[in-house]
Amino acid sequence: MPLLCRFTGESYTQVYRRKFTMFPSNVGFNDGLSPAKPDFIEAYVAKTFKPNSLIRLLRGSAVPIPGGRPIALAHIAGEFRRLSGDMECAMYQAAYDAATLIYARNQACLAMGKPDAAKVAGVGTFVSNGNQVHISVHYATNHTLGQTVYHHCPIFSDNFLLDNARFTLTRKHLRNLQEWAMENATSLKNNLIAHYRASQARQNPVEPE
Repeated sequence: MPLLCRFTGESYTQVYRRKFTMFPSNVGFNDGLSPAKPDFIEAYVAKTFKPNSLIRLLRGSAVPIPGGRPIALAHIAGEFRRLSGDMECAMYQAAYDAATLIYARNQACLAMGKPDAAKVAGVGTFVSNGNQVHISVHYATNHTLGQTVYHHCPIFSDNFLLDNARFTLTRKHLRNLQEWAMENATSLKNNLIAHYRASQARQNPVEPE
């Protein structure tokens, strides 16, 4: 039985080992670094963020995938390693992935004139080597010097192959993370669409008959 679930429908999908090729460079946390390339992300297909002008706003958070249907505004990322792989390095990479997702989320919130809530986790990550799993949530705060500080909060860690109970518990935590991330992604997507439509209505009011 797999640890991760796969949501039904085509609009919310999983992508493996794809790079954020359109993400802006030198925004602070990624100065001089290559774009993030998570082993796993899950998000809505960009075409669900209609109209096209809204899709253009999300270009930096989009990840091109085969078939020409990019996904955008992911709220979960994962890193996989072999049993002999460096888990500490993987957790650093997951934190970098998370900063990418948080930045994109915050930019979307700012576009609506509503900065993301301070000290409230918005995205999650996991790291696994096929034996152990580490799960974390992440958020950002503004430093007094004007810099953005990215926070990493571990919430679960276990060796899920020791027995059935630990496997079941790990599976539960991972799927809860997936569902939480999807809820955050859905809420942000719906708020963006509603904000855009309200903005368009204000700009083009309907004249009374």
